[in-house]
Amino acid sequence: MGSGPAAAAKTASPVFQQDIVRTVAVAPLLTQRKELTPEQEERISGVRQDMDVAVWLGQVTCEQADRFATQLEDRIMRGL
Repeated sequence: MGSGPAAAAKTASPVFQQDIVRTVAVAPLLTQRKELTPEQEERISGVRQDMDVAVWLGQVTCEQADRFATQLEDRIMRGL
C-alpha cells in the first residue's frame, strides 16, 4: 500500500536524525526544573516523538515543533 511513515522511517534523512538528536538532547534540560512522575515523563516523551514525526513529514518546522512541545511540557508539569 504505498510508503507510509513506518516504511519511510527506516530511511530517515541525516537532517531528520540531527533534529531528533537535538530535540532529545533538549528535553532532559527542560524536565530538570521539577521532579516528574513516570506518567508525566511518558506524556512529554510522546509529545516530543509526535513532533519529531511532524517535522519529518514536513507538517511543521523544527522551531514550531520545539515551541509547541515546550508549551505542552509546561502544561503537563503544572498538572493540566
